[in-house]
Amino acid sequence: MKVLALTPIVLGILASTVITGCSKKDPEPEKKPQPCEYKITGGNEVNLAIGTAYSKPVVKVMQEKKEITYTTKGSVDSKKLGTYIVTYEGKSCSNKQNYTVKVVPSSCSYKLSGANPLELAFGKKYVEPGFEVKDFNNKVLKESSTGAINSSKEGSYTLTYKGEGCSNTAKRMVKVLAKVVPAACTYTLSGLTADKIALGNTYKDPGVSVRSSKNEIVSDVVKTGIVNSTKAGTYTIEYKGKMCTNSIKRTVKVFAEKCQYTLLGKSTVEMAVGKAYQEPGVVVKGSEGEDIKDTATLGTVNTKKEGSYTLEYKSKLCSNSIKRTVNVVSASCTYTLKGEAHLFVDKGSKFTDPGLVVKDHAGKIVNTTTKGSVDTGKLGDSTLEYNGAGCVNTEKRTVTVALPKCEYKLHGASPLVILKNSTYADPGVDVKDKEGKVIKSKLIGTGAVDTAKLGRYIVSYKIEGCANTQDRIVNVKMPTNEELGNGLLPEN
Repeated sequence: MKVLALTPIVLGILASTVITGCSKKDPEPEKKPQPCEYKITGGNEVNLAIGTAYSKPVVKVMQEKKEITYTTKGSVDSKKLGTYIVTYEGKSCSNKQNYTVKVVPSSCSYKLSGANPLELAFGKKYVEPGFEVKDFNNKVLKESSTGAINSSKEGSYTLTYKGEGCSNTAKRMVKVLAKVVPAACTYTLSGLTADKIALGNTYKDPGVSVRSSKNEIVSDVVKTGIVNSTKAGTYTIEYKGKMCTNSIKRTVKVFAEKCQYTLLGKSTVEMAVGKAYQEPGVVVKGSEGEDIKDTATLGTVNTKKEGSYTLEYKSKLCSNSIKRTVNVVSASCTYTLKGEAHLFVDKGSKFTDPGLVVKDHAGKIVNTTTKGSVDTGKLGDSTLEYNGAGCVNTEKRTVTVALPKCEYKLHGASPLVILKNSTYADPGVDVKDKEGKVIKSKLIGTGAVDTAKLGRYIVSYKIEGCANTQDRIVNVKMPTNEELGNGLLPEN
């Protein structure tokens, strides 16, 4: 057998080919879609009232514990009833998730015109009073009604109203009353059967009540006849109930009678504004001396407003009247304070109210009460309010309790001049109260003097219990050659 001889170069190429071929990887198989978990806030189904804006839910798509992106297909028409499907599909997911949105009718508000329940007379045609339907956006909707009324048959009927797209309805009960056969009724007159009024007075009909043969109230009553109160005579008023075979009459006599009025109290009364008016009253007698009790008072007195008011007393049985004048005058008083309206007193001192003089609208001095007090042991403002007897107004005074002012006497000069880099020693101060007594309370001084710096300094003194303070001015200046003595400036 013939053996081939391979050169080193050929061997190298073969070796390289074998090694390279062994290092190549096989292509990875294509990754298959995996199941995903869909998390939808609120669940996979929701009901949406028609007309309500659709809000997309929060959706998370998880695959192998990682949130991935997704696509959405489908839409929702919230203005149209129906069931809508929105599909969510995650990227590289083997499954999808449907989200169901049901657009359902909404609850509406109904406003029925007329009575409910409604009574309908037997045989009378039913006329719908009307109704209105609004949705939750307060929009008026188209409506429809179901049900029928048979007015020729006694009984109760139901009408049902429904608005377009509404989940609820409204109902009206209609009661057809029993057929009424005309019969004699029972009449009861209010007031007198034979009434009378004085000439010139307005006649007010007291009225009548009517019941049917079945003792039911008859509300439909026709009244005929008038009373001419401007002309003396006898007038007749007739009342007749519907479906009644009978009627009833009232006579009204208009007569001219002049009565005698006697005012109790004065015919002209003067009173202060703000006070209650007390009516003295009036006595009325007829032409034959009989007492007449039915007397009306016309007019009012506004006790809160100044002015002249007229009250008229008149009986309906009399052709004449009488009047009273009530003058409402000012009840404001004049206050004259003794001393200032704003007083200042020292803390701890005794306060004595200077007082005042109060006069009413007629200039008469009236007694005064004082509301409030002054505690001189406490700093601050107090209010004293004065009220005159029978006065609608008041007066006030303010009393301020403050610390007293003290007298400070400085030792040494102010301004005080000292030389730069010298030592400042405060000369001190004496303090006395307003009675001249030395105050030995602790003295507080504020402010510092830096003698190393030229300038103007202020030292303030204050003692406890005093309202005021005292200042001292200290000027730090450069010494002159004469003040130095040797002509040299001090070291900085």
